[in-house]
Amino acid sequence: MALLSYQRIGIVLDADYLPENRWQSVCDRLSGKGFKLPAQPDCEGTVIDRADGKRLGIWLMPDNQSEGKLENFLALLVPPDDPCWELAGKSTAQAQQMGAGFTERDFIKAHIHTWLAWQEEPGMPFGTAIRAATFSHDAEVARRFVAWMERLFK
Repeated sequence: MALLSYQRIGIVLDADYLPENRWQSVCDRLSGKGFKLPAQPDCEGTVIDRADGKRLGIWLMPDNQSEGKLENFLALLVPPDDPCWELAGKSTAQAQQMGAGFTERDFIKAHIHTWLAWQEEPGMPFGTAIRAATFSHDAEVARRFVAWMERLFK
């Protein structure tokens, strides 16, 4: 796929543990493609237009500022009054202390999957859980992500 053969391109990446390094990597990869990327990602989601009308959008999970990944974004969408979220975190920590094989870097993945295992339909994939409204669609970061998508694809 040639990046420039499309009018609109959206790139969604995990920021991981050094968001500034991830951003620099994106800038390096897009260097020479005609898009002038800012020194820092836009906290509302980066959208860049080229003179020829092509538009590029970049979103670094979870929120364009923080370290993390998709699961950190989804954790922000867990309903704030859900008592099972805290219990899932405690259970995940206890499993880790008992020798569960996940690394500390993947704690959030284990936490979110534990919480999803306790839903009405246990173990739903992320997309299914989003469509089923298991996650809060009105969380601020979700509204920002949707607004970024709307800006990018308008």
